[in-house]
Amino acid sequence: MTVMEPKNENHEWDWDKNNPDFYHNLVSELPAIIYLNELDRSGDICSFRNIYMNQPGLDFIGNTQQEICSGGYDFFKEMIHPTDLEILLAGLKDIFLTGSPMHYCSSIRIKPTGKTEYTLFKCFKKVLKTFDDGTVKKVVVAAFELTPPDVEFDLAMKEIRRHECKAKVDQLTERETQILHLIVKGKTDREIAAIVCLSYKTIRTHHHNIICKLGVHKLAELVAMAVESGDY
Repeated sequence: MTVMEPKNENHEWDWDKNNPDFYHNLVSELPAIIYLNELDRSGDICSFRNIYMNQPGLDFIGNTQQEICSGGYDFFKEMIHPTDLEILLAGLKDIFLTGSPMHYCSSIRIKPTGKTEYTLFKCFKKVLKTFDDGTVKKVVVAAFELTPPDVEFDLAMKEIRRHECKAKVDQLTERETQILHLIVKGKTDREIAAIVCLSYKTIRTHHHNIICKLGVHKLAELVAMAVESGDY
């Protein structure tokens, strides 16, 4: 008795890896946005550009590949949430040592062209090429949409919140940082004045400046932001 191998008769096309469109078709079938970014000059964000995006990505963004490529960095400024863009820019200066795995993941909020609301994505990135100084030159990204009540969505939003808090806390001076640490520990302004050997009035001024820089109104909000930043 001859056993016949099952055949898939429902495919739309034969996947021939020798076909020039094979890989384009492959990544366009994946349930993710796949894109390739590159810098022409190390650390120069103005040279940052997208050189490829699969069809699901183009459909979500609402632009053609040519429009995205020609838009360069200005296109990304309009598409990515400002806080997430700062994190992205900082990542371009990370050093990847020779022989390292050179892959990482992050969360990012993106909005389609002409829209006002952002969609949260979990991005898995692989550094394909670096400059001589070890910074990123070319990276491929697979981005998956996250929606509530997905646990990953909550974790991603928590991480974004941490970055937002840290960005604000990092604006503080060295003295303000010292005072904030003491505030988080539950010290009063008079106790802090005695610890750092400054007048009560000076500590009150620093306290006021800290509140203004962090954009909070209550002591509880101040402490919460410091703790969420991960530095306290």
